[in-house]
Amino acid sequence: MDTSPEYIKMMSRNYDLRLFKFYTGFTESDYIYDGKNVFILGHDHLLVKQYFDHNHFCVRIALYKPVEALSYNSDGMSCIEAKDGSYNVNSIYNPVWLPRQDQLQEMVFELVQSKPGKCRTRLMKLFAEFLEFVGDSGANYDSFEQLWLAFVMKEKYNKVWNGNDWEE
Repeated sequence: MDTSPEYIKMMSRNYDLRLFKFYTGFTESDYIYDGKNVFILGHDHLLVKQYFDHNHFCVRIALYKPVEALSYNSDGMSCIEAKDGSYNVNSIYNPVWLPRQDQLQEMVFELVQSKPGKCRTRLMKLFAEFLEFVGDSGANYDSFEQLWLAFVMKEKYNKVWNGNDWEE
């Protein structure tokens, strides 16, 4: 899974997919970036809820600490006591979703399914378009996530990555 600074930058500037993810919902095994760290939901962190707070996306996550229960911290980090440990609950404002390769491929396949025609024909056309895309621009990306992200943005939103931002 790509958690490189370049991929984080590509997704930090990708408001289309960030908005899509916020409305479809975060799920177990989603990667999110809070400006400092990458979190994997469902492994060490539990998704508590997602909401808007003063026009900002916000995700509350809980990190399990298998130690004695903690009290409320003065820095605003709350804590929920558990039987054999505790959960530190933290809010992440404007989280950056880092989609995995399979999540990006699923978005493209959903586009294929929505088009008219036989499934096999639509799928063959998609593969041909992907191979053409890879031939034209594949060398510009360092990971399969970056490559599939660029392909999704081209197919779904007609945008391309210029190295600094997404443009039409």
